[in-house]
Amino acid sequence: MNPNGTDTLAEHVQLVRLADMAAWERNPHKHPESQLSTLASLVRRFGFTSLPVLATYPGCETGFVSSGNGRLAVLRLLKSQYPQNPPPGIGVAADGEWLIPCRPMAFPSKAEAEAQGLSDNWVASMPGVEDDSEILADILRDLEADGVDFSGLGKDADDLAAILADPPVEPAADDDDAPEPPAEPVSRLGE
Repeated sequence: MNPNGTDTLAEHVQLVRLADMAAWERNPHKHPESQLSTLASLVRRFGFTSLPVLATYPGCETGFVSSGNGRLAVLRLLKSQYPQNPPPGIGVAADGEWLIPCRPMAFPSKAEAEAQGLSDNWVASMPGVEDDSEILADILRDLEADGVDFSGLGKDADDLAAILADPPVEPAADDDDAPEPPAEPVSRLGE
């Protein structure tokens, strides 16, 4: 516990057996196979980096995944493909079952747990959330110079080419393009 009385995430990471994790049955956010395939490649490449939220509420002490259902589906997919080779960040129990780090959260009701799940889905796709194209292009150029492989990062070659393309250059103003002065100037001497 921090001096201000709040808990830290590290104090509340719980390892949960993959077979015991329940998905949010009413989750309206659906992940197409192509997205799950991309996410699986990313987890294999970079490890398991984002913890799902394991929501409990009175009457439901085993919980369900309110945030991170796509990650849960990816882990199940990877477990079926590589049962003896979990990605970095995933533990293994003595019986071979994968142990998933989760963030357990106790909610006062199922409704609040579902509201948290909805908010997690919606915040990522809120209007106005966008990348700064100049910063993104600078990062991509640096990564490209370092030889980083962009395949499987979630952008196809056309998307990357568009991001890396030089922005159009505005032509310099020509003196001939200056507007004509008004027939009757508004300014007076001394203004």
